Amino acid sequence: MSQFADNLWTTKFGTEVTHRFQQETAKLEDTVVVVRDVNDRIYRAPVFDVAQAFDEQPRGSDVQYSNNDMGFRDCVLTDTYAAALIHSPDEFRSNVNYRTAFMDSLWSAIYRKLDARIIDALHAGQTTSITLPTANTYDRLGMVAMTKRLRLADIQPGPDVVAVISPGAEEDMLADQVITSADYMDEKGLQNGMISRVLGARHIVHNYLPVPAANQRRIFRYHKKAVHLAISQAPTARIDWVAHKRAWQVLVEFQAGAVVTWNTGIVAANIAD
Repeated sequence: MSQFADNLWTTKFGTEVTHRFQQETAKLEDTVVVVRDVNDRIYRAPVFDVAQAFDEQPRGSDVQYSNNDMGFRDCVLTDTYAAALIHSPDEFRSNVNYRTAFMDSLWSAIYRKLDARIIDALHAGQTTSITLPTANTYDRLGMVAMTKRLRLADIQPGPDVVAVISPGAEEDMLADQVITSADYMDEKGLQNGMISRVLGARHIVHNYLPVPAANQRRIFRYHKKAVHLAISQAPTARIDWVAHKRAWQVLVEFQAGAVVTWNTGIVAANIAD
């Protein structure tokens, strides 16, 4: 490590990174169960919705037992990096606006990676996929179909239900005159260019969604308890001289992973995009 990376200021920069990490979240981070300060590379996430209820049995009858174990799923934490080059360490140290813009860029990359971990877990763990009623279109009938599927798993619309959709799905929503009508909605979707909550689910538009086929995207509606996101302790920051680049590399590192713990708490569908 270089002399510049060894000085007290680098420690101060690391403290800034830690504070940023503690105060801000990724776009999808509050839509799942988050476990922080995980020390190991594997976090054992408890599986949800395994308990069973029984009716009272007649006196003298055999005791009923559950067939479901309260098990775990291993959430593997992998290294996550964000890095960029700077050419003037003195400018980086003394120019607050420059350093703030640099930090914004670093954390934007980190947040995208965290969101990607969550979406990858949703895609790998979902077991329920439906065909939307109107030819791969996310209109109000499509929303009702996805809501109905979650209701079959006894998941009611509410603040813990989230829909992660593509820009194309948002376009379908805004093209639906009922959804954008002030007679039915009070969000002013056309004026704001987005609709955050409709049919009992908070909607979040995201670009990082699976592509199951050409010109298609996979969207998800799920309950918050369906996914666990495990994050390591505070990130570490390094500033190193890279000789062949003739520049300094600023690198932030931490570990994170996501796993589905409630498969029936997720429903997926493909839309034209």
